[in-house]
Amino acid sequence: MPKVYLLLVLACQIAGTSPKAAAQPLPRHYSMPELRQLVRRGNADTTRVKWLLQLSAFYLNKAEQSQQSVDSALVFAAQAGELGRQLHFEPGVDEARFQTGQVYAKRGGTRQAQALMRSLSDTSRIKLALELGKNQLLPGKAQPAGRDSALYFFRQAKRLSDAAGLRHWQDESVFQQGILYIQGQQVPRGEALFRQVIKAAQIANDKAAESRAWFRLADSFTPLGRDKYTAQRLEYFSQSRVLARQINDRTQEAASLLNIGFIHIYQGKRAEAEQDLLAVVAIKKAAGQKDAYFALEALHEIEYNKGNNAKSLAYLLQTLRSV
Repeated sequence: MPKVYLLLVLACQIAGTSPKAAAQPLPRHYSMPELRQLVRRGNADTTRVKWLLQLSAFYLNKAEQSQQSVDSALVFAAQAGELGRQLHFEPGVDEARFQTGQVYAKRGGTRQAQALMRSLSDTSRIKLALELGKNQLLPGKAQPAGRDSALYFFRQAKRLSDAAGLRHWQDESVFQQGILYIQGQQVPRGEALFRQVIKAAQIANDKAAESRAWFRLADSFTPLGRDKYTAQRLEYFSQSRVLARQINDRTQEAASLLNIGFIHIYQGKRAEAEQDLLAVVAIKKAAGQKDAYFALEALHEIEYNKGNNAKSLAYLLQTLRSV
């Protein structure tokens, strides 16, 4: 009987276990059936526009993409756009156009999406350029033509964000170019782009932005490239962790530490890994966050492999409670 099943059994035994209506902030975690019911029963107000946009995004981002789900995304985006126009709700109209552009990009309708960009806000125009670039890198796209097209769109996003003075999207446009080069086995060129953002953050004394940039750099290597660049990834995650700790960004610190712990596991350094992962759990607990699943599951595996069944089971129980 598999050991995970046995431990689960033991764990269970031990645990006993209207148009003029004002829009309101939406709860974040509606399921798709709940959203469909809300749309059918709701008033024709801006909240309904947001529900329609959430439905469109749900179908657009389904893990198992199909023609039917893409068509559904387009239908709901169109409904959201039409209602938004009736209500003169420009943010909803803009988001509906952006999501329509995403559908065109997924369908391979690059020219349709580009034509739509002229009617978008600055931020949505940049986001759509980035989506068009990412779409060129999907499996099945021609290489290197797909990579050249992706680079074109990422550079377009950078020009647009420069013109609008939107730093977040300036950085994101550079990150996407850097990721493209790193995953295309042009690591020095990709790292150089990341270091441009890092240097700008250092000049501005923006430790939060610098920490995020180091993290994104470390996280940009493909699984095939991670063996070769393990030392660099460890250094970059460590830089991110140190900066996050200096500014008391516990979420970023925990994310960096979690990855450091996984690298130490890969290197066979179980003691260091255990220390890292326990620190992640402590940070999450102190912040009142319950999403320590990956750290607890890794601690369970470490103790199981050491033969410490009691500690392994204790971590498994904590893992189950964190789900």
